[in-house]
Amino acid sequence: MPSAQFASIMHSAQYKPYVHDAVQIGVNYLYMNTQKAPFDNKLVREAVSHAIDKKRILQLVNGRGKIANQIIPLGLAGNDTSVPDVSYDPAKAKALMAQAGLKNGVSTTLLTLTDDPFTKIAQAVQQQLAVIGIKADIKSLPQAEWINTMTTPGTTAIGLSGWFQAYPDASDFLPILFKSNQYAQGSWNLSGYQNKTVDALLDQARGVNLKASLPLYQKAQKLILADTPWVPLYYPVVYDFVNPRLQHFSHHPVWGFVYQNWNVK
Repeated sequence: MPSAQFASIMHSAQYKPYVHDAVQIGVNYLYMNTQKAPFDNKLVREAVSHAIDKKRILQLVNGRGKIANQIIPLGLAGNDTSVPDVSYDPAKAKALMAQAGLKNGVSTTLLTLTDDPFTKIAQAVQQQLAVIGIKADIKSLPQAEWINTMTTPGTTAIGLSGWFQAYPDASDFLPILFKSNQYAQGSWNLSGYQNKTVDALLDQARGVNLKASLPLYQKAQKLILADTPWVPLYYPVVYDFVNPRLQHFSHHPVWGFVYQNWNVK
């Protein structure tokens, strides 16, 4: 549903039977390059995590999401209910910036995609970073160039991205996004994250059964979150507008549209 029509459709009794929603197995996030100033300083990354108002960002996408507090998304085995969210606290963020020796601020470039909702989110992040003294110029690129730029190590300090499952397992998230050897051309460790303990846990979790792997993935995730290479923003919710004559419609969490289950009344 187009953003301009979303609110009116959602408040329409007539169209209530047409609307279906499902949380996508994925996460949109703000990454910070842990090997590039000023985000090579953990205090700065922590400051950013407290500067981002996730509720405001959800408003910009018509509420089409659930606030994210971790990397492993809702609906995926390994999502950890014991992980707390980081508080939105600009005062604490400013104090952390001062502690990092950046009381007078710093400049950077925020990379984003030219398409909505990323452009709107980038503007909100820019405003929220400005409050704590980080002046971020927005660099918007079309998709192919955006992907090539952010997957080239050392080119980006901070940016917006998203990751969605190709298959329903935590191995499609943590090793791809955070293993040390994935900070390479064309790979997706966008934050340049390096942690030998995390690497060992992810290697250990590989190829074992689900029951054995989940504690390892959850332990690795907690170590990653403690280092703050990311600010997880939200888990997208997809809304479909479907004529009620189409029976048994659903948005499958893994396969998307499973057409053979549908029929027309």
